[in-house]
Amino acid sequence: MDSTLSAGVLATDVLSAATKPIPLVGNALGHAIEAFGKLLQAIEKAKHNKQDLKDFGEFIKVELDKIKRAVDEAPVACRPELDARFAGVTNFLNQATIDVGVLANQNYIKRVAVAQKAKDKLAELKDRFKQEVLSFLTMAMNQVLENQRREREEQERERERQNREREAQLIEREQQEVAREKEELEREKHHREREEQ
Repeated sequence: MDSTLSAGVLATDVLSAATKPIPLVGNALGHAIEAFGKLLQAIEKAKHNKQDLKDFGEFIKVELDKIKRAVDEAPVACRPELDARFAGVTNFLNQATIDVGVLANQNYIKRVAVAQKAKDKLAELKDRFKQEVLSFLTMAMNQVLENQRREREEQERERERQNREREAQLIEREQQEVAREKEELEREKHHREREEQ
């Protein structure tokens, strides 16, 4: 497995643990990384098998659909960022499909004279793939951190509100206690006055 992909999978595990308040973001990222991993494997396999190149387009469509479904199910607040990043991922995969399709149509794999050109093209796809993975991971991590920050701020505001309520209740209880003591003193005073009469 490619070292970048391994790092991506590890990062996905970290993100999954960090995205419990918004798990669907983690799911979308996981599906994306899984699809990217399959893309890398397909590219490597396609170097040696022309039929795999021809099947590449349908394969990409299936993987894209998986990612899109996950992104579509993400919380509304996360959608703009995810949609924008998904568009970049889609464009990359679509272009990869076209590029690999060109290799298949021109039969680069079979022709020794242009074998290096095919190898360079696949290396280029791999580099672009790495950039997309890192970009997607960065976006997802930033999204997670932003949501966690907002959640912490909301929790802090809630704690402050609860503290104010407790303080108000404490003051009210103290006032009630003072009022009860005052009433008790008044009753004792009236009682003494009646006794004296």
